[in-house]
Amino acid sequence: LQVYPSSVLVGAGAAQLISIVLNVFGNNSHENIVCSPSFSLFDYYLKINNISFKTWELNDKLEFDLKLFPKLAAPAMIMIASPNNPTGNTLPVRDLEYLLQAYPSSIIIVDEVYYEFSDQSVIPLLKKYSNLIIIRSLSKAYSAAGIRLGYAISSPQMIKNLRKYILPFSLNHLSVAFARVLFGHQEYLHFAGRNVLSVIRERDNLYQLLSNRAGDKPYQVFNSRANFLLVKFNNLQSYRHYLDLFAKNKIKVLHLGDHPFLEHAIRISIGNASQNQAIADLLS
Repeated sequence: LQVYPSSVLVGAGAAQLISIVLNVFGNNSHENIVCSPSFSLFDYYLKINNISFKTWELNDKLEFDLKLFPKLAAPAMIMIASPNNPTGNTLPVRDLEYLLQAYPSSIIIVDEVYYEFSDQSVIPLLKKYSNLIIIRSLSKAYSAAGIRLGYAISSPQMIKNLRKYILPFSLNHLSVAFARVLFGHQEYLHFAGRNVLSVIRERDNLYQLLSNRAGDKPYQVFNSRANFLLVKFNNLQSYRHYLDLFAKNKIKVLHLGDHPFLEHAIRISIGNASQNQAIADLLS
């Protein structure tokens, strides 16, 4: 990480840390901004705690667009997932730095749980901006979702303040022991690194296969910097047809659709070469 231990806070999964951060700053901000569409837990936690928020809508290409950033009254809390879930795209670092400079009294939280599959991280910005919080997880690249360990990275003062809201004994000894073994096991770390590279390679291959399909495609596939691809079908008929094909071939996909931009859309997790070829064959 190349940060001091005082800049890291470990929690019972990224979800717990997201909940704490949203509660702490959401209740003490004039306004709260959540990207949309994005990770459903953001607005879920805000809603169940009766915290009002505005949405920063992605554009019609499902890209981050500063022109669409809502007007806000500082201090505010701004929640961003990069790579975004379920679209898979990243917020350019220059755009994040613009927001950090434009709203110095606001807290900006960046969910980087998929960062290992992308070509960027915003950790270098921590040296310049004390209002930035980064949240990561062991669930994705390390295949360790079951141990429920995540961590937040920020300025030492920010971490000191957040630590007050972590319940005693929220981390169980088994999870901590597992994490120590994991990070001390060089063979496993090398395996995880190779697996990430394999997922990136297969993701890009599947994207090319689906993008280069000859003729009129009944869907649009979006480039991704995560371990999945977003596929949006042109109409309800195509959507139902391909869902039926996936089900008959025992291929599970994530159904989306709560957001207007995600109507008739699915998220496909990246598998191995033969699994991805099976998906490409079905969609052809």
